[in-house]
Amino acid sequence: MVGPRLPGWNVVIGIETHIKLATKHKLFSNGLTSFSFTRANERVHAFDAAIPGTLPKLNQEAVTLAIRTALALKCEIANRSTFDRKHYFYHDLPSGYQITQHYSPIARSGILQLEGRELPVNIKQIQLEQDTAKTTTIPSTGISQIDLNRAGQGLLEIVTEPDFRSSDEAASYVRLLQSVVRAVGASDGNMEQGSLRVDVNVSINPDSAPRGSGTRCEIKNLNSVKSVAGAIEYEIKRQHALLTSIPPKPVQQLTLTYNVASGQTVPLRSKEDAPDYRYMPDPNIGTVFVSNERIQEVAGTMPELPWETRERLEKVYNLTSRDVHVLMDIDVEAGGGMIGFFEALCLPPERDSKLVFNWFTNTLWRYISDERNVEKRNPFNAKSFGQVIDMVQSKQLTITSAQFLIRHVFMNLSSFTSLTDARTLAATLGMIDTLTSSPSNLEAVCLRVIQKMPSEAKALKDGTNPNVVNRLVGGVMKEMKGKASPDEVKILLKELVERS
Repeated sequence: MVGPRLPGWNVVIGIETHIKLATKHKLFSNGLTSFSFTRANERVHAFDAAIPGTLPKLNQEAVTLAIRTALALKCEIANRSTFDRKHYFYHDLPSGYQITQHYSPIARSGILQLEGRELPVNIKQIQLEQDTAKTTTIPSTGISQIDLNRAGQGLLEIVTEPDFRSSDEAASYVRLLQSVVRAVGASDGNMEQGSLRVDVNVSINPDSAPRGSGTRCEIKNLNSVKSVAGAIEYEIKRQHALLTSIPPKPVQQLTLTYNVASGQTVPLRSKEDAPDYRYMPDPNIGTVFVSNERIQEVAGTMPELPWETRERLEKVYNLTSRDVHVLMDIDVEAGGGMIGFFEALCLPPERDSKLVFNWFTNTLWRYISDERNVEKRNPFNAKSFGQVIDMVQSKQLTITSAQFLIRHVFMNLSSFTSLTDARTLAATLGMIDTLTSSPSNLEAVCLRVIQKMPSEAKALKDGTNPNVVNRLVGGVMKEMKGKASPDEVKILLKELVERS
């Protein structure tokens, strides 16, 4: 990835994030919010389709979610804000303009502190606006189809100052912002489904020129953290190649899209400036007044925020900063709920939190996130997965057997929609048996294996080949069907060979 600085050059990056608000109704109508599974044009309201004579009515739930987000980002919340019309002609914009808050947004001047970065990211403003319709183009015919379900849905646009200097910083910001909007309940933050879309503005200029004096290009509608990082890296290289060619070529001000398959940015159109949009106050929407009392009331309902969660996880569960980072990344990737699952696993005081962390991140999450598990299902609840950990700790199960049990459950997801008792399943699969795992039975099996493999036993006793013990251990584990601890078997084999 491109580092914090391109030698001899200033890299300047700003981010605009469009967040689909988790409201039941659209921003200016009683039309229901749509989801990915909603049939095309099933939830269309007359106002959002720009039918003449219809008037907007602001959804106060959207205002509350905007206040919650602004509080989390330490913004100055405006007691008075207004809406503007942003004019442009496109087939997915029925009215020919978008209602937004360009001049007097609901919040300004916030900050978001990234882990490992000295200075916080400055939030320029947060504004409410309506979404456009969705266009789907059929490649074989070139015909575009319009779905008005999305038209008029409430969005929260969060605009940063151009504070980023690398793709790493930008990616970290998007991850953290995603956690914030989920924590405050403003959105599910699902990037793949379009609930969080990112536009990045990138420019570079030589160190000899004022910072930010380069030509800015905007990359639109990035729908994954990986795409955000990849698009920025490629765009920096593209602009650098133009400016350092012989003779130098100017960077044109463009609006771009990012092709994930090729890893390249592709021009969409020339970049518009504010005058091109002909902003004007919306005459049908009055001033939005937010009292200090309302702000205080919302502040009293704020949940634990990601940086507070991070501090608590380190303190309560004695996890390292790296462990917490891994856990929170998993929670973001899963769409939430994973931190709660981990904490539920740690409830019994006899369970070591570090041991739980290792089983959770190295084994369970590996199967949940496997590409073959398309729906990212977790058939275990905290009780049943905790039983697996406990059976290993009490030596009823070997680590190998426990991993086999977990794999068996994930390979048969249709049969295990919700596993409530892992002990019963382990017994059904013949993995736990007090008779076969007893010390006397284990010794008998070890003696049989020694008799079957006399040359290996002699080599171990004479010390001519110490590694031969692994073959003997393998023979015992095969007879025990994995129901014994390899370390215990190795110790017992050495004792029996010495006594023979």
